[in-house]
Amino acid sequence: CVATAIKQWYQRRVRGGGEACGLAYGKSESPEEKSFKIFCSYWQSLDKGNYTIPELKGRFVQGKAVEALRFLQDFLTNPTTETVRNDYRELAQLSVLLLGGSLPKGVTIQAPGAYHRARWMAAMIYTIKICLYRDQLLSKGAFFKGDLDKIELLAKFLAIYYVKYWLTCTSVVDAPGNDLQMIKELELASKKLPASMREMAKKSLDKFKTHLWYLSERLVPYSLFSDRTTTSEKNAVANVICKAKRLDGVTEQKMPAASSFAKKKLADFGGQDSWTFFDCYGVEPTFLGTRAAQWDQDSNYRSLKHVVPKTKCVNDAAERALGLITDYNTSSAPKSEEQKQALWKMMKHMREVAGKATSAATTSARVIKENPSKFNYYDV
Repeated sequence: CVATAIKQWYQRRVRGGGEACGLAYGKSESPEEKSFKIFCSYWQSLDKGNYTIPELKGRFVQGKAVEALRFLQDFLTNPTTETVRNDYRELAQLSVLLLGGSLPKGVTIQAPGAYHRARWMAAMIYTIKICLYRDQLLSKGAFFKGDLDKIELLAKFLAIYYVKYWLTCTSVVDAPGNDLQMIKELELASKKLPASMREMAKKSLDKFKTHLWYLSERLVPYSLFSDRTTTSEKNAVANVICKAKRLDGVTEQKMPAASSFAKKKLADFGGQDSWTFFDCYGVEPTFLGTRAAQWDQDSNYRSLKHVVPKTKCVNDAAERALGLITDYNTSSAPKSEEQKQALWKMMKHMREVAGKATSAATTSARVIKENPSKFNYYDV
């Protein structure tokens, strides 16, 4: 079903970049990363304004860095739901610094926060911070040069290739297009990056190819409701679906089969199982037989356009849930017992109403920033 596929989103996002992470930090079963703990211990002794921008060598890498920088600056100057989130904004700002860019209001590098391995965004933030302060950390004997070299390569790889897709992965309707574009980028990177970074691209690509649920026949219709999908692409996907025979009942969802994605388009992933998508939402896609430019005139399309983009991606909810419980157990937790009890009451209420703990995470930022005892539990 759609929900099952969505659960793979978080796993894929962590594992794809996690493979590259493993090359820098090594494999570990510990919930905490040793390198991040070391960085925290040296934080107070660092000159915060004295950071070093790593050199980007090679025309190909420099070109990709310019593309990433352009996206990040646009992301930060055009407010969205994601840029309001402190962790998303911090990751984007740090990536801008790493790539040699600047922001109108400047950037203040924040003190390191939680570093649990399960919080993939925290891992990216820590990696970039360690890279920016590598010279000071090296002079203080906090890390060996070889280890810092690996972390710097990882930081560059993440900032150029990974951060963009992480920052936009909360949009389920953009998922098919994002996935296809990212895998094309990784395929090219695994061939054209310098040898020192090529292995990271290959590892990420191999893992990413095993989690392409949003390019399956069943979920590629999400692209029909994305503002980033062009009208011609929507028409092509719709035509493929219309020509495919509708299946009787729900069958097992199949992963897309392809050895190379370089020449693939979204329409190449549509098929019989695409009809299951509309069955799951319970709306007949009467608009598929018309041109995409006319879809807004169809009441069924308008209904889906209102509902489909609001489908939640588990990765975002999981990050917020982890953030909520981590903050509760750190110095940023409510100080008074009254506030702590109010926080737990809110979480209990959300579990009872929604039937799942992840729903409570959607209000984590408000609960942490506001007085929980005054929080309206029913305004969620």
